Amino acid sequence: MQRSLVGSEMCIRDSNTTKTTDSERGSVAYFNGNNAYMKLPSSVTDTDSFTFMAWVKSSENRSWERIFDFGDGEGNSLFLTTHGYTPECVRVSYAVNSEEIKADSDSILTTGHWVNLAVTIDAVNKKMALYINGEFVSQTALTSNLTDSFKGTKNYLGKSQYDADVNLSLIHISEPTRLRCIS
Repeated sequence: MQRSLVGSEMCIRDSNTTKTTDSERGSVAYFNGNNAYMKLPSSVTDTDSFTFMAWVKSSENRSWERIFDFGDGEGNSLFLTTHGYTPECVRVSYAVNSEEIKADSDSILTTGHWVNLAVTIDAVNKKMALYINGEFVSQTALTSNLTDSFKGTKNYLGKSQYDADVNLSLIHISEPTRLRCIS
């Protein structure tokens, strides 16, 4: 069974994101880099297989800023960052009890251009994969299912589970952002 959660229909906007219009993508959500983020319901992570996809346009890269971060706090989350560090890359990371499983790109996110980012979690084959602009970039094996690892009490777009990390900076996310869950 598939269910699709789309854009602001699933978001609790307890933040300072704004909607604006982009000449290429139309209606987009704007994250100001300070206090703008969206909180998503816990139902986002009550499945073990899903795909997250978003069109993203960044004006700058700051280490560890999150496109999304789903989980229960530091050390227990699944996140996508535009700028991981060591190596510098786009990274999807699945951390359980502070042990990290990751899939990295070869470089950080290109600024000033729309980029399609996608993350797939395949519980049947125990794989997590990263795609950029529709191209497969990297995958890694998973050791546990999402629902076995965390409840998803803190599911964010544009905000990290870690207070020391920065919020998304001057980033536009094209709506609708899609999260497709397969249960």
